[in-house]
Amino acid sequence: MHWNIFGRLIKKEIYDLSLECLGVANTKEKINYAEDVLVSFAIFNHCKTFCFLSEILYYYRYNAESISRCKSLENLKRNANDFLKVIKIMQNFIAHNTCDKRLAKVFVSQAKHEYGILNYHIRERGGGICIFGISLFMQSIVGFM
Repeated sequence: MHWNIFGRLIKKEIYDLSLECLGVANTKEKINYAEDVLVSFAIFNHCKTFCFLSEILYYYRYNAESISRCKSLENLKRNANDFLKVIKIMQNFIAHNTCDKRLAKVFVSQAKHEYGILNYHIRERGGGICIFGISLFMQSIVGFM
């Protein structure tokens, strides 16, 4: 699933409504990684129509030093924490709002999969499993996901 925002044109009203409905419009808590997952989830639940163009209108320039490319243990833990926050916000939204349950299931399961991949890389580097800044040295989390 492609949930990145950089390739989409979104009405400002839809974007603002999406952030407001998620409860993150005026929050001071910062999410640096996976924020596009969260916003895409809400936008897809608010849009009535979609239009797709096959024409390439935007060139995305990769930055090797960006938060999504840097694979240091500290950065991986921070990214995993952000993904976990995003999953919890999506689950809260699903529990308290009317939304497309099939779409919600796809977004949450894909986000959990990505979160699992990040934790795999954290364990590979000897960092344990990361949950909100706390490393747990466990092989699996039973019932967590």
